[in-house]
Amino acid sequence: ILRHGEEQQYISVRGGHVNEGYEGRLGSLMFLRDLTEVRRLEAEVRRREAAAVGNLAAGVAHELRNPLSSIKGYATYFGGRFPEGSADREAAQVMVKEVERLNRAIGDLIGSRPTDIRPRMTGMRRLIGDTPGSIGQDAANHKVAIRFDAPEVLPDVAIDPDRMRQVILNLCLNGLEAMPDGGELFLSLHPEPDALRLEIRDTGVGIRAGRLAAYFRSLFHHQGAGTGLGLATVHKIMEAHGGSISVTSEPGQGAVFRLLLPLGGEGGKFTGMNERTRKPVEKKG
Repeated sequence: ILRHGEEQQYISVRGGHVNEGYEGRLGSLMFLRDLTEVRRLEAEVRRREAAAVGNLAAGVAHELRNPLSSIKGYATYFGGRFPEGSADREAAQVMVKEVERLNRAIGDLIGSRPTDIRPRMTGMRRLIGDTPGSIGQDAANHKVAIRFDAPEVLPDVAIDPDRMRQVILNLCLNGLEAMPDGGELFLSLHPEPDALRLEIRDTGVGIRAGRLAAYFRSLFHHQGAGTGLGLATVHKIMEAHGGSISVTSEPGQGAVFRLLLPLGGEGGKFTGMNERTRKPVEKKG
């Protein structure tokens, strides 16, 4: 694996000697082959296979919800027919709670299959500004400080705010899990000529090089807990927006997630928005 800036290439190396008869050696040959595109295609095939499994699971989940709703309804009905504090009523309440727990698990499965988005022009600065309030308690429990940096003037982007909020929260919570002993979580926005770049960086344990290629694969989870569906969900949401996501990391040095959201407009222009005054600002690239 060769690193070139933020990119990495996969190179196959083979070598051998060229001999003349049994004694004389004419020289040596070394063959180098760039396997980067092959590895990318292999990863894409794995993602598509995982997506097919996810679609099947989501279909099964929908079918399970109907009988679960009936079970919950009957358990609630029969529970109400028993005296308050009786063992029978408590048993019925346990049944209701277990059904609700199953429904939450099924909801997670269905939530991992974001096939539809409803984009509208949205200010990312304001959207990300809500993040500390959403994960503030979790960050405090992990002793993690949240930092946010962005220019005052930013272009609006065509995104589904709910789906993009799901992406941001998923990556932020993932970052918190990577910092069990505390640290800092940095979120920043950077306008580019044809895209808006969001970076989410943590100071956690990092990711081993051998695991980076599999990071957004379904059922992969580097923390040893959870289903691993969330990271595949993030990748699918970004693809649905026509954007991209990548991750770079070194063990013990944290991880950096880079998300690119395409901008509209022509000729390197965009109509941005001063999110303090909410007045449009045109900027030439």
